[in-house]
Amino acid sequence: MTGLLLLLAATGPSSGLWAQATEWRFEAEPVWEIGGSMTDPTDQFGLVRDVAVLPGGEVAVLDALAPTIRLYDSYGRHLRDIGRFGDGPGEFRNPTDLAAKVDTLVVLDEAGRLTWFDKGGQALRTERAVIEPLCGGDHNAGYGGVLPDGSLMVRCQERLFGRVRGEYRQEVGLLRKRSPPQVDTIGWFPADTGRTDARGVAVPRPYTPGTTLLWAASPTRVFVAASDQSVIRSFRFDGSDARTFATDARARRATDEDVAAEMEEMLRFVVEDNDRRVVSEWGGGRPRATNTPAIRSLVVASTGDIWVETWDAPTEGSRWIIHGADGQAKGVALAPQGTGILAVGEDRAVVLWRDEFDTDRIRLYRLSH
Repeated sequence: MTGLLLLLAATGPSSGLWAQATEWRFEAEPVWEIGGSMTDPTDQFGLVRDVAVLPGGEVAVLDALAPTIRLYDSYGRHLRDIGRFGDGPGEFRNPTDLAAKVDTLVVLDEAGRLTWFDKGGQALRTERAVIEPLCGGDHNAGYGGVLPDGSLMVRCQERLFGRVRGEYRQEVGLLRKRSPPQVDTIGWFPADTGRTDARGVAVPRPYTPGTTLLWAASPTRVFVAASDQSVIRSFRFDGSDARTFATDARARRATDEDVAAEMEEMLRFVVEDNDRRVVSEWGGGRPRATNTPAIRSLVVASTGDIWVETWDAPTEGSRWIIHGADGQAKGVALAPQGTGILAVGEDRAVVLWRDEFDTDRIRLYRLSH
């Protein structure tokens, strides 16, 4: 591996940002909503994995349970389904990530297959990305996601046991170039194991859930962060031109509600009783978290701005900090209660919302600031 870069914690900018920031405002009601039909399969989702917005305003929704890409126009009207379950051309199994470049879509599945489509639904080509040799024999390799040019984010988790680096396994995020197939290390990210030390004493967990490698991509750059730190790094797709900036996202004390929500999410798609028991015992047996992470998620807007979701818990919605592509703080936003932002344009945002039956729905809201 080349170019090892340690990701260091840093103090965020002055909290004066909050008093002076421009506020991005969501309209009270969505422009449209899809996913709520009881009879129309083109207006239903099983498990939304990702969303991509095309230059013409079309919204592509990756549904992992169908599995397919559902394409809608800018008014939320269904245009077509793209791709299907299988191993042949234009097919995939358990798709995990979606990206768009101009009018081309690329989908990544759990087997590491990359399939390109045009927005008309035509399958263009399929590749298999083999990443295990790139991580080395001392790491477990995993696919982190696909970038608009078809490059991959790769997760390599070290196989470490015992008292090493503060009792945490180290998960390292890597950027893989498609040609030639090489890897640049872009940071070390601690991944909590919930283990005990040699005396049987629980190792404290300073965050909940465990630290996660977060990332989002613009058409030319990828932005990465460790969820427990207030630092964001950006790179070109080939790993060059590294930049770092701080955000004002901060951790807070973890609550019983945080722990319950984490367990609920872990069990959301676990069906078998024995599997639910195993997951519940494993999750419930971990040391209790002290603090939340600092950052929940990252989204790059079509304007190039970076939206950073914090772990603040306002009752009226989720709080986001907006930075320019250069890292300069530009403003804040309060997303509607119960929504997660998936894509942001100049004057609109696409969000995920779950109803009282835990059904995934996609909404589009207008933005102003």
